[in-house]
Amino acid sequence: MKKIPLIITALLLISAIFVPGASAAKLATTIRGDADGNGKVNINDVTAIQRHCAQLETLMAKKQTLAADVDGNGYITIDDATYIQEYLAEYENTYNILGVIYYDPYDLPFDDD
Repeated sequence: MKKIPLIITALLLISAIFVPGASAAKLATTIRGDADGNGKVNINDVTAIQRHCAQLETLMAKKQTLAADVDGNGYITIDDATYIQEYLAEYENTYNILGVIYYDPYDLPFDDD
């Protein structure tokens, strides 16, 4: 009788370790170019990036900064706004605007999402 609780405890520990996805963080998504976070890519995203570059406002949320960095170089610059404008004018889409970006929302630094 004493072996049954021990076996059950061992099985619970093993299942907690080996169950796929039990401890893995879920990835969040954002849309490349959606700097204002409304789920669309439009001229308002260009304006948000321009205001960020002019230091009139700051894109704080992780999903906003990832979406605004269209070229993926780690910086939000006026070039990123230009790439969105080119996409909106149907000129070119070199950086896969509207592409889905997957990220771990629990990576540091913490933000408000």
